[in-house]
Amino acid sequence: MSKNTDKNKLIINEIQIWKESKILPEHYCDYLLMLYTKGERDENQYGSYSCLTRFNKLHLLFILLFLPFELLVIYFTELSFVLQMVLSSIFILISFLSSIFYRKEGVFLHTGLTVSALLLLVQSHKMVQMYFYDSPGIVKVVIFIHCLLWLALGKKFQLSYFIIASVIGIVIILISLLL
Repeated sequence: MSKNTDKNKLIINEIQIWKESKILPEHYCDYLLMLYTKGERDENQYGSYSCLTRFNKLHLLFILLFLPFELLVIYFTELSFVLQMVLSSIFILISFLSSIFYRKEGVFLHTGLTVSALLLLVQSHKMVQMYFYDSPGIVKVVIFIHCLLWLALGKKFQLSYFIIASVIGIVIILISLLL
């Protein structure tokens, strides 16, 4: 092996250690890894850092398809309310568990939590429609609760877009209460 290849492997391994120990932000480490591997992320050659495999890409697509499928099931089918809620709960559970199971893979954490939050919001709206006949006061309470949940998720997983969405939602609800 050449001296340059050994040096590259050493640098790549060091960047992987930085990434795992969070010395540098993950996106910086990913950038440096792509720079030193010249865009080729071969696990066998450079160690065991994560990349999206074909299975992971299919899994991600599967999770992303939950949202349109839930909208289809809830708003455009004649299924019973109980069956709609069971299917919706299964979608939420799978997407949330995938985000927890793959939490080391950034894209899965973000996608799973975002899809779970949106699915839960759609499911909650359907329940308010069913039980409270789409009462505006109850809808505002449910959205406020979702905003608080998003705020907690944003703080727990340090996801700024959840925090921003929750603050915007809370402000909109407060403004609508004042008007």
